[in-house]
Amino acid sequence: MGLKDFGFRIYEGGRTSVTSRVLHLAWLEVARFFRSKKFLLFYIFCILPALMQFVLVFLEFVVFEGSGQILGMEGMGRMGHRRPFQTGISNFSFYFGPMLETGPMLVWLFSAVVGAGSLARDRAENALEIYFTRGIRPVHYFLAKWGAVTFLILCQLLFPFLVIWLSAIFLAPDWTLFEKTVSYLPRMMYGQLFIAGTLALWTTSLSSSTASPRFAAMRWLGIFFTFRVIGQIFYKRIFMDSHALLVSPWTIVKEAGFWIVDEPTRYQLREIYLFRVWFGLCVAALFWTRNKLQTGRVVA
Repeated sequence: MGLKDFGFRIYEGGRTSVTSRVLHLAWLEVARFFRSKKFLLFYIFCILPALMQFVLVFLEFVVFEGSGQILGMEGMGRMGHRRPFQTGISNFSFYFGPMLETGPMLVWLFSAVVGAGSLARDRAENALEIYFTRGIRPVHYFLAKWGAVTFLILCQLLFPFLVIWLSAIFLAPDWTLFEKTVSYLPRMMYGQLFIAGTLALWTTSLSSSTASPRFAAMRWLGIFFTFRVIGQIFYKRIFMDSHALLVSPWTIVKEAGFWIVDEPTRYQLREIYLFRVWFGLCVAALFWTRNKLQTGRVVA
């Protein structure tokens, strides 16, 4: 059967808004990951601390019927030094601390997979030339990628612990746990949103300068690991001052996140220095991205 020539047709539909274009690009990025069975297995591995918390909740309320043998209601009070699994089930740190304190390598690895290659993949496929010549500006493209990576990181840092909280509420014998913990939700949400948004900004910006997703992920992991080791050496061997840890991006974002939600931090970094360095890194990341995503550099 031959093809019929319909001739030139004028598009009669309305133009989509900038917001709809940004949201659609973000949705495509998120859906691309969750359509993969391999990624789902990887995701389960990366939320192991959350799964451990869920097991503790199940044992406490189903096996031991809320006797407090596994999880006391109050536990140790405020977390203090890196003990999220020893806090009480009504403690804020039971829901906020596990991924940040016991699973930093998992956070680095997950953010590397979902974020470090977000722009690099499009560079490798020459997709930026199509995007930037079809009504999508670099800033809109970057916002879509940043929003998608932020959502994906929240899938590790926040959403599993909301499920754990809901499970604990409905498994508990009464509403005492709900009354003690419901006020935690806003703090937990904006604290994890701050951390996820910061990590997404940094990793997405770093991804803008290469066409190799694998190299982008390796560079991201190398930066986090190397500067954390350097910070620990400065802190413990040379300066003996916890502020030497400000060379470590992970320490900066984690300590800032705990400070924002008014939880005690491990190193007690002064916020005047902590947030100045955080702001400087974010500005540097934006300038880096602006330089790498200039239309003239991408579209020849």
